Amino acid sequence: MAGKLHVNWELRQHPERLIIEWREKGGPPVKAPTRRGFGTRLIRTVVEQQLQGMLDMTWEPGGLRCSISLPLANIAPGRMR
Repeated sequence: MAGKLHVNWELRQHPERLIIEWREKGGPPVKAPTRRGFGTRLIRTVVEQQLQGMLDMTWEPGGLRCSISLPLANIAPGRMR
């Protein structure tokens, strides 16, 4: 079975944020994990605690849908000025 991965990103001006959308489709059926593994904990720690961003992971039958929103000042200080 062949799946597809779509990754989109966008720079928003007001407020200044980097938005990343990750969507998997057409792969083998998936379901939400029963516990958080090391990789999920690592991603959540970096996004939410270190970069003060937001992370939303949704496990759909066709694959993972993940949205990440990061304040641009925390990942590229001075770049948008």
